[in-house]
Amino acid sequence: MKILIDARMYGHEHFTGIGRYIEELIARLEELDTTNDYVILLGRNNLDSYTPQVPNFTKQLAPCAHYSFAEQLLLPGLLSGLRADLVHFPSFNQPLLYGGKHVTTIHDLTTITHASKTRPGLIGGLKRLKRLPARLMMRRAAKSSATVLTPTRYVKDGLMHRYDLADHSVVVTSEGFTKPQVTKPKAPQNAPSGPFLFYVGTYYPHKNIDRLLQAFVLLRQDHPDLALVLAGKTDYTYEAAGKLAKDLGLGDSVSFVGRISDDELSWYYQNCAVYVFPSVSEGFGLPGLEAMAQSAPVIAANASCLPEVYGDAAHYFDPLDTKDIAAKIAEVLDDAKLQAKLRSAGTARLKDFSWETMAKQTLEVYKRVLGD
Repeated sequence: MKILIDARMYGHEHFTGIGRYIEELIARLEELDTTNDYVILLGRNNLDSYTPQVPNFTKQLAPCAHYSFAEQLLLPGLLSGLRADLVHFPSFNQPLLYGGKHVTTIHDLTTITHASKTRPGLIGGLKRLKRLPARLMMRRAAKSSATVLTPTRYVKDGLMHRYDLADHSVVVTSEGFTKPQVTKPKAPQNAPSGPFLFYVGTYYPHKNIDRLLQAFVLLRQDHPDLALVLAGKTDYTYEAAGKLAKDLGLGDSVSFVGRISDDELSWYYQNCAVYVFPSVSEGFGLPGLEAMAQSAPVIAANASCLPEVYGDAAHYFDPLDTKDIAAKIAEVLDDAKLQAKLRSAGTARLKDFSWETMAKQTLEVYKRVLGD
């Protein structure tokens, strides 16, 4: 059988979470499946990022950008021409007119539950117009796929409720975490010299960074030497968060370090006093597991899928209450025994998640759908 994977989002350097998911899925499938033939569809920006390691995997250029007319008009013909028995779309964005057998991974519900903050003016207006087709594509993906894959039960339940899907048509394939490659990374330039909180991710409204900054103002009343380091790609929302930090008078106590290397990421995880994840909408919450893998105490929002994934390995706060965010972070900062408990629980929790397990579960879905 020929299985095609739409890997136009391949590579965590370009597409962060989804990019890493696709990387890990393909790498594990190369080890697991020597029977089926795989075609890995890549874009112009990542065609050279992937090199097949086994004979039954090949790659193919798909010059169709995401959310573009080319994706809708040209990609269906390309997919049909490759005559795949099954196509795996690792994201809900896919051509609406493709009628072949396919499965889809839907990672979270944020597109339909939370609006993104955009620039004012024409550019912002054009981006806001993209929300409608994005929601249309998610509905189409959920209803047309032979099987929908989700990383958590939280996402599965949300999709079943919203789109009236049968339980057997949505399968949870829990994701994994990436083990650190460097055990003792060098400190980044201008790294904090004292205790600091750490966050890595985007700055969209559902990530709740505004309330984290407001809570940090309260925290510094009793922890004046505490710093906050925020890492993530630089865009309009990043700039808006920086402006808010300035307006709150936080000055040099908050560092926006932008995109960072894997080595720098390891250093921040390993040296932070607390890793904090205030998001109100997630599909899996990978950064928290990566933090646990490097012995960081994790404190997170008691929202969406995070309690499902982190279990007793995180200390939780109400993400809509800045006073509670500050209070719960302070509880961890001030209690060495609680820190040790979270580190120990984090190490145990990691045993429940692996990319290999995710790939095995995904391959079983392929076999079932192809059998059907």
